[in-house]
Amino acid sequence: MVGHGYSRSSYDNCVYFQKTSDGSFIYLLLYVDDMLIAARDKTLVNKLKAQLSSEFDMKDLGPAKKILGMEISRDRQAGKLLLSQKKYILKMIDRFNLKDCKLVNTPLAAHFKLSSEQCPQSEEGIGISMILLVALFGVFWIYKVMKRRRDIQLKAQYFKKNGGIVLKHRLSSDGKDTDKPRIFTSSELENATDKYNTNRILGHGGQGTVYKGMLCDGKIVAIKKLKLVDDNQLQDFINEVMLLCQINHRNIVKLLGGCLETESPLLVYEYVPNGTLAEHICSSSKDVLCTWEMRLQIALDIANALAYLHSSSLLPIFHRDIKASNILLDNKYKAKLSDFGISKSVAIDQTHVTTRVIGTFGYLDPEYFRSCQFTDKSDVYSFGVVVVELLTGQMANRSTKDDRGLVPWFLDHVEKSLLNDILDAQVLREAERNEIAIIAELARRCLVLDGRRRPSMKEVEGTLQTIRSSQKGLPNNEPLITSIDDEDIQVSRKYDIRFRRLHRCGTN
Repeated sequence: MVGHGYSRSSYDNCVYFQKTSDGSFIYLLLYVDDMLIAARDKTLVNKLKAQLSSEFDMKDLGPAKKILGMEISRDRQAGKLLLSQKKYILKMIDRFNLKDCKLVNTPLAAHFKLSSEQCPQSEEGIGISMILLVALFGVFWIYKVMKRRRDIQLKAQYFKKNGGIVLKHRLSSDGKDTDKPRIFTSSELENATDKYNTNRILGHGGQGTVYKGMLCDGKIVAIKKLKLVDDNQLQDFINEVMLLCQINHRNIVKLLGGCLETESPLLVYEYVPNGTLAEHICSSSKDVLCTWEMRLQIALDIANALAYLHSSSLLPIFHRDIKASNILLDNKYKAKLSDFGISKSVAIDQTHVTTRVIGTFGYLDPEYFRSCQFTDKSDVYSFGVVVVELLTGQMANRSTKDDRGLVPWFLDHVEKSLLNDILDAQVLREAERNEIAIIAELARRCLVLDGRRRPSMKEVEGTLQTIRSSQKGLPNNEPLITSIDDEDIQVSRKYDIRFRRLHRCGTN
């Protein structure tokens, strides 16, 4: 540079400057792998670029359009022009969680004020001041470039860790099916949730937090952000995506896509506005989950979804966590099944999967608890518990005076012909006696301890569809409930006690 007539700054050996014939200056700031050229005349910049290109292999990166949030404001009363990066600095402090740090002014002290008298009088002094200012901007620019590169590397690492190679193949649209799940960027979902604002939280679950978000096209979605994942949670995430990519059913929450470039992977679902069935059962407002017709429709919707999973999807799928909090209600109170994190797909000729016992207290099949073998009839048992919740308006994890769970409490009242004593008041007011009889009998059959004696979800779906279509039921002289095996009640009580003991141990 010296050979081209430039002088090296005595303040910074990486800054060169040259005074032109019209008295202006051109500055060159050298960095590790790039440089900045600053001048008032674009012709001077192009001339220097041409000189350097003849000696070095260079790529023009274009003009530097931003200087990291630099603001110039005018204080009319004080007669001052203010140069500040305060807003940018505060944003950086917030992003890196440094709010508790103590800010200082550098290089000027807080009491130091710029004035015309302090302006350098010599051309060299003016040049040096400009060099320092441009150098300061250059340092921030380098920091931003390096940070961007680091972010790109981190995103690539997270993408690989989160099963990105497999999941991208599943999620990426082939250009023909526009309704297929797609890959979202982390910035898209940050913007959609206002940077995961706590006001956007819809709920918390065992796997993570669900946020309400709005995409750039105005579409409202639910965004599931997993907790910091271990290998087991990550496998659940991959499993859920793989399963939902092969499912398309009106009563199953639709997967819209996912984001794999964050430390905790994200899933994007259709937004289902009316919350979970559990919230409505537990609600003190009696006019929320009100009509008998609505309860029947919810039961039928979930039966439709399970029948599809067990027999109509590409590979049979066992959900393994049927419960009221995994049943979502749309704006017309149609039910949609959600949360496939621990679900399993099986071969068509496979009848069960052997796994460690996993599920939710109150809904867990005693046969599965005993044998560690999960079958489609284990889902049937959990569905039976949900039907009892709809009949009684009580949750599965309810407590009674004699410390019994919902299932033995229900079966005991059925055996003693005291079913009316435990039915929800709205059900008693609206439902036909024989409709109650059929639904209660259906729930009882789903709760039989011997899984082989339970109906399939296809049978359950057929029974509910018949009632829903006719709303007539059996002749009035039909008995409410067929006989119940006393062993079912006794064993149900025994497993209920064991479940409760384990549940207490897990929560203490």
